[in-house]
Amino acid sequence: MDSRWIFDRALISVFLGALFISGALAVARSPGELLPAEYRRPASPPKLSRHLGAMKRFPAACEAYFSDRLPWRERLLTSRADCEVNGFGVSSSDKVILGRDGWLFLDEKKEEGVGQPRDPAEQCRQWLTAFRRRQAWCATRGIDYVLLPTPEKQAIYPEFLPTAWQHLRAPTAADRLVALLRADGDLCFVDLEPALRTAKSGGQVYFRTDTHWNERGGLISYRACGPALGFQPMNEDAFTSVPRTLLGDLNRMLCLSHPPGEPFEQITVRAPQARRRSAEPVQGPSVADNVERVWETGDKRLRRAVIFHDSYAKVAMLQALAEHFETLAAVPTLSFEEEVVARFQPDVVVQQFALRRINGMAPPEAAKPKD
Repeated sequence: MDSRWIFDRALISVFLGALFISGALAVARSPGELLPAEYRRPASPPKLSRHLGAMKRFPAACEAYFSDRLPWRERLLTSRADCEVNGFGVSSSDKVILGRDGWLFLDEKKEEGVGQPRDPAEQCRQWLTAFRRRQAWCATRGIDYVLLPTPEKQAIYPEFLPTAWQHLRAPTAADRLVALLRADGDLCFVDLEPALRTAKSGGQVYFRTDTHWNERGGLISYRACGPALGFQPMNEDAFTSVPRTLLGDLNRMLCLSHPPGEPFEQITVRAPQARRRSAEPVQGPSVADNVERVWETGDKRLRRAVIFHDSYAKVAMLQALAEHFETLAAVPTLSFEEEVVARFQPDVVVQQFALRRINGMAPPEAAKPKD
């Protein structure tokens, strides 16, 4: 028995032993509610099934399950990210664009939904039809319907995109929709882009490391809504601010070992008249987190409102809007929930949404009110 044979067997034994130990640790290891470096839920345990489709998906499900529980996974991911971002200046995430001067942007194409129609003209037509149907449903009940599309950071700060991303591109469904809304006098639409572009010369209106506008951007958008919603916005002295630090969502997506925080001023109403009710469950197929937020001023002279919104509206806007209504019910959804509108009987319904959703999603089925 030569030494080469012994060495080969020993090497194989070490390799198999390492695989066994790693697998055993992966099975025993509980990654918790979220994967620390990726800020997402770990893959669920794979399930056996007799259905052919489930059997085909089983190997991939096993791989995802063990991959998320691999020992030292977070350290490996963060080390690789540090090397790519800090060493070579390339993004460690295919969804994050590294811009100039520390600005990060979301690659909208990677956010598009799977299985939805991709033709921009057809996407635009579907959404325009859905919005008109919602407006007609409201009109028959004496309710105003106001659209509040939220511009992407790229539209407000294109100068911080990499040069390669600044070239002309074909109009997206969202681009087409905004152009039609600007030319269409039938739908009530608040165009936030001009106000945000003008305001950025006086201070930052979007986070550098996050997809959202910052508190100042949220308040500028709130003020831009005043004429369409029939109120006079509050002056700057009605608000107070506290310094905070944000770990932006784009920053988290890079999986850096020590992602830098971004300082900002958290702005709130100094002496709010609107009082927040306890969160309540929402019955609806398209509600994002199944929770509605309701504010009440108790002032019967004011109108009542329902706002269907996404995460942008939570940044400074909702609390400020609540000061101008007897009741403001805020529901996180891209859909149009007739049950919610019927329950609150508002005078106005506001539909706030990030424009990138138009590119990647078809209107939810619940967004088609029945005649």
